[in-house]
Amino acid sequence: METRITIVTELAGAEVSGLTFGHFVEHLGRCIYGGIWLGRGSEGADEEGYNLRVKELLKDLGLEVLRWPGGCFGDQYHWEEGIGKDRRVRRNIWWGGYELHEFGTDEFLRYCEEVGAEPYVSLNLGTGTVQEALDWMEYVLGERPLSYAERRAENGREEPYKVRYWGLGNETWGCGGNMRPEHYADLVRQYSNFIKAAFPDVKLVAVGHTTDWNRRLVASFWERPARIDALSVHQYTRAKEDWDEEDYRRCFGSRAWKERQISEAWGLITALSGKVKLVVDEWGVWYDTARRENGLIQKGHLKDALSAASDLHLYMRHADKIEMANIAQTVNVLHSVVLAEGSEVKPTPTYFVFKMIKGHKGGRLLPVVLEGERKWPVEDPSGGEYLYPLPDAVATVKGNEVSASLLNPSEEDVKVELSLSGGDIGSAEAVALVGSDLQAEDVEPVPAEVSLEGGRARLKLGPASLTMVRIERR
Repeated sequence: METRITIVTELAGAEVSGLTFGHFVEHLGRCIYGGIWLGRGSEGADEEGYNLRVKELLKDLGLEVLRWPGGCFGDQYHWEEGIGKDRRVRRNIWWGGYELHEFGTDEFLRYCEEVGAEPYVSLNLGTGTVQEALDWMEYVLGERPLSYAERRAENGREEPYKVRYWGLGNETWGCGGNMRPEHYADLVRQYSNFIKAAFPDVKLVAVGHTTDWNRRLVASFWERPARIDALSVHQYTRAKEDWDEEDYRRCFGSRAWKERQISEAWGLITALSGKVKLVVDEWGVWYDTARRENGLIQKGHLKDALSAASDLHLYMRHADKIEMANIAQTVNVLHSVVLAEGSEVKPTPTYFVFKMIKGHKGGRLLPVVLEGERKWPVEDPSGGEYLYPLPDAVATVKGNEVSASLLNPSEEDVKVELSLSGGDIGSAEAVALVGSDLQAEDVEPVPAEVSLEGGRARLKLGPASLTMVRIERR
């Protein structure tokens, strides 16, 4: 049986931002130290101390935005301990060990410049103060003769950095302070009041959570407004490292609750100003074996990559609502795109998902109509059954080029016929990430066969595959 997919080219919608394909690094395990940072003079490091091979891979990936320093760590982080020559050694209370502060503000922001990523900095609302946040922003954004701008120049950076996005704490409902939403709302009002007065052009991201938290937070903002630009949510997919079929299907069924969370949060924040967006600044697969004791390290498998493709499809479909999304975490921790052991570095299968799907960047979403598709019954972890479409399809258009990403996480082949509502397909080419083993760690995209007939394209989606098709309209 063949599934017919019609891409409706006359109804272009929201543009897919490159910030949808964002990443996140935290002072946790070997994400920073032993991941992106090795230290000056170390084997495998460049002259600045960055892991050269990791930097090359992330630069080649076209990293869009990078969030730092946390995560839970961000709400114990005092930025002045990580600049200049004299740096303080402090316990990492959340993730164990000691923070040497070798990698601080200047190292992070220079790294972003080198790999071409926009920085997204998480402010410390858990153990910090408004003045500390303002001083940090003055160090980053200020110009002489401001004192902290002078201090930045003394540390080797004359001109200000460019940082638009600043997070107002992290998980303040938990590790970020165990706060009530009403108390956090007061802090957001206080911080945003002073920050926007001093730096009116920055974008401030407040912490969201469950529907109840978000409802109480927004109700407080409705009573007395805060100057925020976005609300964050976190969407982890809990899974076993040794997945069985039931656990694998549950992973894709998790999209049901994720979509509900997005829709419910959006329905609440639209009551504010009409300009507040959503940010999913932590998402990805979290194995039961990834714990504090082992630095939350996970191997990268094909199954994780397919899960990432499913989530990225979801976030692209909500491009009108979601301003940014950041997978957790870039190197060595949780759902990483790169694994590094000193100078030994390799990309995970998820790395290639980002490389493929970023073909949608800058394109405008197109409606996709499926006829004759199969429904894959999977379990919604929050209860009930979810019917996952085979294939799961997203399409975008840029100029005369249409891009379609087709996800088939099932165990069977899916044959598809692609057509455009507004004309014929002139040419088409495709690449696929596919493997016979969901546990495979070394999988890369390969060319996929596409046949053209009568202005339509036909192709076969293998089991456990993501296929990216580029179409030129006639």
